[in-house]
Amino acid sequence: MADRPGWEAEILLAEALKKPQAWLLAHNDYRPTKKELAIFDRLVARRAKGEPLAYVLGEQEFYGLPFKVNKNVLIPRPETELITQRITNHKQQIANSVIVDVGTGSGAIIISLAKNLKNKDIKLFAIDISKEALTVAQQNAKLNKVEKQITFLRGNLLEPLFTKKWKLEIGNCLEAGNWKLEILANLPYLKTGLPGLTKAQKHALSFEPRQALLAGTDGLKYYRQLAEQVKKLRAAYPRLNLTLYLEADPDQMAPLKKLFPTFKAKVIKDFCGRNRFLILN
Repeated sequence: MADRPGWEAEILLAEALKKPQAWLLAHNDYRPTKKELAIFDRLVARRAKGEPLAYVLGEQEFYGLPFKVNKNVLIPRPETELITQRITNHKQQIANSVIVDVGTGSGAIIISLAKNLKNKDIKLFAIDISKEALTVAQQNAKLNKVEKQITFLRGNLLEPLFTKKWKLEIGNCLEAGNWKLEILANLPYLKTGLPGLTKAQKHALSFEPRQALLAGTDGLKYYRQLAEQVKKLRAAYPRLNLTLYLEADPDQMAPLKKLFPTFKAKVIKDFCGRNRFLILN
């Protein structure tokens, strides 16, 4: 609670009382019960040990929507909202599209798209290798009332797209060239050992699932796998109209482009002006 202790204390007290923060301001003479104080003390103790506030609360806002988060999923980052915003701002361009969120985690991206894209000519899929992460994503879909709009699949990156069921349901649309495939991938891209990060940053990351953060010595382990799967996908569907939206570290943009040499690449900056997203088509 080092950065904004007063503000965070209010949030934690509101959580302990199960009341909105505004209620605290209107009832500043309220005396919490022993049970409420005990809950508050436990929450404060967790935060004091460096556990991210979102995990302590069990919730994080993304693109104006609430999302449940726990140790099985990464906390959605504000910069990732940019790619969601870019897609929702170009609704007309993604009509007749199959949108696949690879490594969906909490489901923040695909669920935000489901809430904002009302076009019936869009099919939404979310993939994750973690059963626990998919459970959280499905809970979030229900929380935001879009569970009927998204198909959740378990598998390693694009593997579920090569099943017979997928080919029967979606393959014909893609093979005919009438539908576009939009693949969103915010995969693990941190380097083993977390070079360049402070001790405090490493401690904060220690609460998040390692398999969703680390990707080998150069941070591109999973993007290399994705690149190979994309080659296989294009071979299966020669007329495929494909666009990839990838998020990575600014230092990884150049080597990431080299993994997809046949694509035209466009780099998008994040809120801090750093190269953060790569759009390939």
